[in-house]
Amino acid sequence: MLPKFGFIKIPKLLFLFGIFLFQTLAFSQQKSIIFSPETDSISLYKNAQIAYTNQENLSATFINELDFKPFNASILKQYPIPDTLQYAVIKFSILNNQEKDTHLYLSAKQDIAYMQAYELKDSYYQLVAKTGYANRISDFSLKSNDRQLILSLKKNKTSHYIVYLKKYKYILPIPEIELQSETKYLKDFEKKQSKPLSLYFLFTVFIAGFQFALLLFGIFKMYVLGFKKIYFFFSLQCLLFILFYLNEIHLLVFETRFLPFITNKMVYEAFGDLFIVVFNFLIISFFDLDKKSFLYRFLVWITVFWVILFFVEALPFINNPSVISVFRFILNTAAIVDFITLACVFYYAYFHRNGYRKYLFIGILIAMISSFEVALPRFLNLINLDPNWIKISDSSYLLLQICDNLNFCFFFISFIMREKELSLEKEFLEKEHNQTVDELKSLRKIIEKENIILKDKTKINLDQLVYIKADDHYLNVHTIESKNHFVRGKLADIIEELPANFVKCHRSYIINKNYIKQSQSKFITMADNSEIPVSRNFKL
Repeated sequence: MLPKFGFIKIPKLLFLFGIFLFQTLAFSQQKSIIFSPETDSISLYKNAQIAYTNQENLSATFINELDFKPFNASILKQYPIPDTLQYAVIKFSILNNQEKDTHLYLSAKQDIAYMQAYELKDSYYQLVAKTGYANRISDFSLKSNDRQLILSLKKNKTSHYIVYLKKYKYILPIPEIELQSETKYLKDFEKKQSKPLSLYFLFTVFIAGFQFALLLFGIFKMYVLGFKKIYFFFSLQCLLFILFYLNEIHLLVFETRFLPFITNKMVYEAFGDLFIVVFNFLIISFFDLDKKSFLYRFLVWITVFWVILFFVEALPFINNPSVISVFRFILNTAAIVDFITLACVFYYAYFHRNGYRKYLFIGILIAMISSFEVALPRFLNLINLDPNWIKISDSSYLLLQICDNLNFCFFFISFIMREKELSLEKEFLEKEHNQTVDELKSLRKIIEKENIILKDKTKINLDQLVYIKADDHYLNVHTIESKNHFVRGKLADIIEELPANFVKCHRSYIINKNYIKQSQSKFITMADNSEIPVSRNFKL
C-alpha cells in the first residue's frame, strides 16, 4: 500500500502536467518572441496572431477556439474586422532571455481608443495593463497615455499574452504594435522631453488661457449685472472649451470611477457635444429669439440630435446590423448637422446684423468656413455609401480651433458693443423720460391752477380774466364781469403764472385768447367789446 501522502502528491503533479501540456499545445503553432539584452524593439507583425470576437471571454479554452490568423498588414486588409464584431484579439508569446526580471513596453504606432493586455496564468488570462479607461489604472498602465502598456516579464521564462482592441464609434483601425525594451522607451522618453514644446501644445495652452480670460469676463458680468442667461451660457461654453483643451493635451485626465464603461476619450468627446448644445442656447439668448420663431425651434430640435449623439458615443457596442447602420449614420452626419446649424444662424444674423450684432455675424461666417471644411468629406462619404466614421485630421482640427476662437473673439466684441449701445440707449431714454416728466408736471401745474392770486391777496378766476393792462408800476386786471382790479406789479412777472392761453399782444397788454371776439391788423376786439392794441410782430 502506498503512503497516504502519495495520493495527494500524484493528482497535483498530474494537474500541473496537464496545464503544462495544454499551454504547450495551445502555443505550439506560434513561435515565441525572444527578447535578449541586445534587443531594442520587435514588431508584433509576423510575430503574433489576430482573431475577431464579440466576447471579452478570458478563458484559455475560448481564446484558443478563435480563428487566429497571422498578424500583418496584408492579413488586416484581406480580413478586416466584421461590422457585427467588437473586439480584435492579438495573441503572442515572449521569451525573456535575460538573467533578470524586466519590463517591456507594448507600443501602438497610432492612437487607439481601447487596448488591454492579459497574461495567461493557470489556464485563464488575467488583466495586467490597459489604456482607454481613466479609472482603475493598474501598476503597469501609463496614465494619460493611450498608446503604451507595460508588460512585466520574469527572467528566463516564456510568458503568453493576449491584447484586446475594442471598437470606438463602430470602427477599429488596428495599428501596428511593437515591443520596446525599457532602455529604448527611456531613450525615446528623454528625447521627447528634451525637445522644445511643440507649437500645437503652446497653441492649445494659449487658447485655454484665452478662454479662461473670457470665462472671468462672463463671471464678472454675472456678478455685476446679476444672473443673465446670455452670460451664463457664454461662461459655461468657455469652461467646456478649457476642459476640452486641457484633456486634449493630457494636462487633465478625468477619473470616471463611477462610470466604468465610459472611457476618458468618451468624456473628451462629450465635452465637444455639450459645447455645441450650450452654443445653441447662447444663440437663443443672444438674439432673444421668440419661442415661435423658426430658428428657436430649429436649435431646440438640433439640441435633441446632439443629446442622441452623446448616447450613441457613450452606449456599449450593440450587435445589431440595423442599429449599427443608424448609429454610423448619426456619427457621420454630426459634422454636416453642425454646418447646417451654423448656416441657419448665419442666415438669421445676416438680416439682424444692425448695431452690435454685425460683429457676431462676422464670427459666425468665420466658424462656417471651418465647419464646411470638416463637413465636406463626411458629405462625400455619405454619397459614396461609405458607412465608416471619419476621424478629423490634425490640420482640420487646428483650423477648427482657430475659427472657433475667432468666433469667440467676435462674441466678446459683440458683448462690449452691446453694453455700450445699451448704455447709450438707456441714457437717451432716461433723458427723454425726464423731459417728458417735466413737461407733464408743468402741464399738470397749469391744468390744476384755476385761480391767480394777486399781490393784494385778491383771487381772480382764470376763466373770468379777459385781459391785463400795464399802467406804470400797476396792473389793471379786467374780468368778464367788467370788474377791474388795480394791483402793483409787472406784466413780465405775472405772465409766468398764467397758462398758455394767455399771450402778450402788446408791450402793455396780456389777453386771454379764449375771449377774442375779432382780430384786426391794429387791434383785437375782446368779448367785453374792449379794443386792445397789438404790436406789429404779433401773430395769433
